[in-house]
Amino acid sequence: MKKLFTLLFLSISVFMFSQENTFTKNYNEIKFNALSTSLGTFEFEFERTINSKSSFGISLFSKFEDTGKAFSYAYDSGANIFYRRYFGKKYTSGLFLEGFGMFHNTKYSRPKISTNLLLGIGIGYKWVSKKGLILQTNFGMGQNIFEHNYDDISGRAGISIGYRF
Repeated sequence: MKKLFTLLFLSISVFMFSQENTFTKNYNEIKFNALSTSLGTFEFEFERTINSKSSFGISLFSKFEDTGKAFSYAYDSGANIFYRRYFGKKYTSGLFLEGFGMFHNTKYSRPKISTNLLLGIGIGYKWVSKKGLILQTNFGMGQNIFEHNYDDISGRAGISIGYRF
């Protein structure tokens, strides 16, 4: 009977140990888009990993200055939701493809504000240090769904810095 309990205890211990080793922690990431800030728009991003190869997230942006630069955002404010698929060797880092939806507001003139939804795809690359610091570049293009009188095709781009925790 002692041998049976010992064997049972050892087998349960082995299974518990192996489950602990295969568990992978999911991470949260917060990023700040430095490129968009240089063009007159604040953009902050939150990303949550699902597993080692995919994540989802949201970013919020708002224009604080109309710089008139060629690549400045045409939108006043909005939110992006995205799903990313990673192809790197490290946990959710390296080359990625993303599908995104951008819900945005645009002022054409003082009284007229237009709200639209842009659906698109993008590509990017993310570097993550051992201490959790992040450097990310991304670029994506998409098409506006509701109104087509201003920009049919538009997109998003970024050079972001952040932290993984």
